[in-house]
Amino acid sequence: MRNGSSYRRGMQVTFTRTAERRYRVTVDRELAPPLVMDPGPGYDPYLPHDLLHFIVECHWELRNGIFGQLAAGGDAHTFELADQPRDRRQARRRTRRSSRRNSVSGADIALSEKLAGVALTAWLVHTGRLPMPDDAETALGEIGVTEAEVVGILGRLDESASRWHALAVGESLTLDWPWPERRGGRRTA
Repeated sequence: MRNGSSYRRGMQVTFTRTAERRYRVTVDRELAPPLVMDPGPGYDPYLPHDLLHFIVECHWELRNGIFGQLAAGGDAHTFELADQPRDRRQARRRTRRSSRRNSVSGADIALSEKLAGVALTAWLVHTGRLPMPDDAETALGEIGVTEAEVVGILGRLDESASRWHALAVGESLTLDWPWPERRGGRRTA
């Protein structure tokens, strides 16, 4: 206990390998209901798309990106309530795809997408899986980051990729969101 209040652990995000080329993301929050996205988009044997976003948003301190919106009680237009039956979640997802009701309140989501693209490209070059793109410097300038900032994330991507790649089907990687939850995101229905 601190100053008479109970300790809060904050939002935790769990990435679970559900099949050889599939994953699920679950979000355990204290101030809002738990969420799930199953399957997760953009599978990669080392850095699934949403794991990459989580790392990028933590590295660049994007508190209003995808995971920041979840920490604010929203659903980022992609997550569903974890306790809903699967068929109801799928029906809700189809409805949302056909008509986006509100704009996403996460002001940093577009920046998160751009930084994720740059970080992934840099990491693929770093690991030898991709040659250096001719337009790399231009891409960095367009989103306002330096080469040093991108190099700074590579160690964290290496570590996370190694941990993810070592997981067997059914195993998980749980990460803590580094900032407190808050009120104010797009609410889940």
